[in-house]
Amino acid sequence: MDKEELRGYYKVYKVPGVLFLTAHEAAHAAQRGKLYKFKDPFRELHADCVASRLLTFFEPNMKENELNNFLKIVINSGSEIHGTGSNRTDAIKMGLALIKVDCSPKELYQLISKEDKDLVFSN
Repeated sequence: MDKEELRGYYKVYKVPGVLFLTAHEAAHAAQRGKLYKFKDPFRELHADCVASRLLTFFEPNMKENELNNFLKIVINSGSEIHGTGSNRTDAIKMGLALIKVDCSPKELYQLISKEDKDLVFSN
């Protein structure tokens, strides 16, 4: 994203959205250091979960309306690469501790849709 795109993103999603976006990309960098490689959409769902978990450290007192606005970022942004909007929302809820599990690959795997289960690991 360039500066103008980031400004536009901030205009819509404010600080939580920009923090999430930054943390999501940082999660991808951390994934590269693992012994295994995730395939899309699992890789993206894992990054969503980790990013939203990091968001709780920087925005621990998000109000309910901010949280709902934040979740709108992903509910309408499902794709073949990023997973369904529903899967993305669930991954983010995991990260925000609204679903009482952590972002481990095993727990995330149990959360995602049946259709996506064969898309988890690359060879």
